Amino acid sequence: MSKISSGVAYSGGAVSALLAVLAIVDQSSAHWTRSDVATHYGSYGLHPDPNLLTTLLAVSFFCAALVFALGGRAQSRGKKGTARALLITVAVCGLAFAALASLAAEYDGPVLVMVWRMLPWLVPAAAIAGLVAIKSPARKTV
Repeated sequence: MSKISSGVAYSGGAVSALLAVLAIVDQSSAHWTRSDVATHYGSYGLHPDPNLLTTLLAVSFFCAALVFALGGRAQSRGKKGTARALLITVAVCGLAFAALASLAAEYDGPVLVMVWRMLPWLVPAAAIAGLVAIKSPARKTV
């Protein structure tokens, strides 16, 4: 088993965990989302809880990190089918989540700030890289 293929999955997990931590930092101290929500919705007299958005981001990224870790472990144990299934799951769910984060708009403007519209695309990119890194067994030609 190539150490590179499981390393790619673990790297995807590290990127996902880093994004989750960044969401928690945003929620607790940076307040990018809080200030954007106040600006975006305040002119309409609305005051939604910005913690909901950053909690959704953090939980989603932590779940992706967990699935990446499981995929890396499966790869390192030689279970390519399981690793592929887990990475395909992360890729599909990550693409859906990234599209939602990028395209969600309300009241003539995007729901999330630019940082959170772009960074979620790293998760499916890492999953696709992990899928590419899984090598199929060499076939014997007769």
